[in-house]
Amino acid sequence: MYLYLENNYMLKSEDIIFITDNIQIENEINTRFLESQNDKKKIKLVENREIKSIVITEESIIYTGYGAVTIFKRINEFNNIIGGKSSE
Repeated sequence: MYLYLENNYMLKSEDIIFITDNIQIENEINTRFLESQNDKKKIKLVENREIKSIVITEESIIYTGYGAVTIFKRINEFNNIIGGKSSE
C-alpha cells in the first residue's frame, strides 16, 4: 500500500518506521535523535509550508504539512476500503 503525503509524493506504507507530530520533536532527547539521523538519511520537505509532522523511514526523514492524525486517518481509510486492519 502507498501513502500519498502531498505535492505528488508517494511513500510505501511498509517503509514507515515512525510518524510523529512536529511538536514532539521539540524535547531535547527527540531533537538529538533527529539530528543524529539527519546525517544518515535523506531529508525531504514535501511542501513548502508549516511542518506539522515528521515521517521517518529506513532511508529518509520526511517533513510534511499534514498532521500525524491526518496521516493515520489516510492509512486507516485505505485499509477499511480494502478490508485490511486498522493501525489504531
